[in-house]
Amino acid sequence: MQVFTTFLLSCVLLCTAASNGDAVCFEGYVMDTYCINLGTLLDKSTVKTLENPGEHSVHCLVDVGVCHESGFELLREPVAPSTLYTRAYKLDATGNKLALDLGRATGDKSQGCGTCTGSGTLAKGFRATVKGTIFDASAVPPVLSVTTVEASSVPCGTQGTKVPTSATNGSNTSGGQLYATPSFCVGLIVTVALNWLV
Repeated sequence: MQVFTTFLLSCVLLCTAASNGDAVCFEGYVMDTYCINLGTLLDKSTVKTLENPGEHSVHCLVDVGVCHESGFELLREPVAPSTLYTRAYKLDATGNKLALDLGRATGDKSQGCGTCTGSGTLAKGFRATVKGTIFDASAVPPVLSVTTVEASSVPCGTQGTKVPTSATNGSNTSGGQLYATPSFCVGLIVTVALNWLV
């Protein structure tokens, strides 16, 4: 009975979905959608984007038009046993501008960042703390209506972090990330319950 209860609770947690209007604070790598869809980093073609986003140069992120014009996403840390980062959120137009501005302010000009504006020292692996609300929870990944993009050292405080749950099965896929759909979740829970009862 304890094994069944634990498994059923895991199914429920797997299927807890983000909703439109949920407040979000998330800290993670900022990656352009172009490099995610490409599968490798444009500036390091031997590096798979979702394996080592820390190798992505600030120059590529903020200088190269095809990258920053594709928009930005936040990546979630790998969850064992996987070693891949996953797509957590896509930023809206405001978030894209704020992330671009922060990237240019913290990027290192001496490392080839031509549009960097400040005295930043970051050459690669741009991370940020992003706050906002979920604007479109049905999108893959969910779209954030962003209010702030700050240095990754800024804590989230009391605003919780909501992250879309990855699943090992489901019908929505994007960039290697699978999302549990409501029908998948209901089916999974019913199947587990019926198999346990029989």
